[in-house]
Amino acid sequence: AAIQGPWREFKREGNSLFLFSLLVAVIMVLVLGLAALPLLIPLAINHDLPRGATLVLGVSLLAIVALLFSVGYHLAASFMLPVMYRRRCGAAEGFRAGLAAVSAHPGPVILYLLFTLVLRIAFLMVACVLTCVTCCITAIPYVGTVILLPVYVFFMAYLLLFVRQFGPDYDPWANVVAVEPAAQTAPTTFPPPEAPPPSPEPPPVQT
Repeated sequence: AAIQGPWREFKREGNSLFLFSLLVAVIMVLVLGLAALPLLIPLAINHDLPRGATLVLGVSLLAIVALLFSVGYHLAASFMLPVMYRRRCGAAEGFRAGLAAVSAHPGPVILYLLFTLVLRIAFLMVACVLTCVTCCITAIPYVGTVILLPVYVFFMAYLLLFVRQFGPDYDPWANVVAVEPAAQTAPTTFPPPEAPPPSPEPPPVQT
């Protein structure tokens, strides 16, 4: 029930995000195909890849386009998810809001991107060490995910905490109502027990 409830509640947003991601993947394949034309045309005509500077330029262009496209979509998607959660809107509206936030705050976004890049490189190094130390147990899909789950949670929490500073529309915790602690009542005090009456003195002994 704890999993089915949010899944049904955000069904429309989830389906919209899936279709949007599928569309972006198709567009990325088309863009990379256009960027690879300097390599594909000689291959189709001469049945051989170009050599020398043409090969270097073609591969460099393809790598730059892929890098820019991936980074741009990653940044926009990072901002669009909190917007979709807050506004309960579709992926297109969330993507536009994400692009607006990135274009309005380029400095902090670039610093965030560089810092997360350093953190991910460090994470990959730690993951490689853990894979070697545990005799590749960390490389097993489910087991590795469980072992490295704190790292994944850290990156997602860091993203949400960074995004929330751009306003309430980007704050996933804006609708969370803080639970006030219950008022503590003073402990009931009881009066001290009364002292028993003094016992009568015995009569004097006559000798």
